[in-house]
Amino acid sequence: MWQELLRSTGGLVRDWWNVDRIRISPRDGRLMRLRPPCIIRVSGQIVEVLRRAVGETSAGPYVTYECHNGDRPCLIRVTPVGPIHRPTVVWIEGDKEFEISESEVVFLG
Repeated sequence: MWQELLRSTGGLVRDWWNVDRIRISPRDGRLMRLRPPCIIRVSGQIVEVLRRAVGETSAGPYVTYECHNGDRPCLIRVTPVGPIHRPTVVWIEGDKEFEISESEVVFLG
């Protein structure tokens, strides 16, 4: 019985390890793992993250966060690896888009 359990567990671990998935360091992936609802600070502004959506384009996967900045709705789009091998973070408010540094996003809770 124990041997069967160990064999099954080993098979699960092997299958999990062999699955294709985005592999990035925990530091680089922190913006991909926000769990709404939460509060963050972006470039000194307090922002409430309301919803999270995951998608993929021909350029690769991304995560979009629907946010509320005071009385204004906004979006934050995070692409795991941008052109300089760091996550690309784009702040979208109305018809304006600004690329921001991942260091400008601070988790408050």
